[in-house]
Amino acid sequence: MSETLIGIIIGGGIGIIGSLITILVQYLTSTFIVKYENLHNERAQIIKNLYQRVVKTYRSFYSYMNPLQLAGEPNQESKGKETAKLANEFTDYYEENRIFIDKKLTKEVDKLSKVFREAWAEFETHRMLQGKKEFDFKNWQKAWNIISKETPLIKEKIEDEFRGIIGIK
Repeated sequence: MSETLIGIIIGGGIGIIGSLITILVQYLTSTFIVKYENLHNERAQIIKNLYQRVVKTYRSFYSYMNPLQLAGEPNQESKGKETAKLANEFTDYYEENRIFIDKKLTKEVDKLSKVFREAWAEFETHRMLQGKKEFDFKNWQKAWNIISKETPLIKEKIEDEFRGIIGIK
């Protein structure tokens, strides 16, 4: 009888331990899933916000540096201030959140940031020379080519990477 009782106690103990292990594994798994989902959601939000800044900055550069300035648009000075503001906001947001972006994508965003700075430097050189004897459209044309030709290619790579991250192909 005592052997039967010991068997029941051991069997019950093993059953309880098994149940406790199952509960612990379920708890740890659900905790991991919740943390992963929260991290993925936060990362998706950062990517969305960063992409919105990329688009706004690109549009602003495009308008500011476009050789065809239409009547009724804001003047060059206003466009320049807005472009500088948006470019700085884009850079600040990106630098503050780059930890959420993989290395391959950071290289593309870094490249885009560099292209924006190069276009800005070329265009501002053009604006400084305006009205002077050595003025020509080379700087303006170079800035425009950077924005109208180089930037869309980089932007497209960034878009493809963002789509992959959020599960859209």
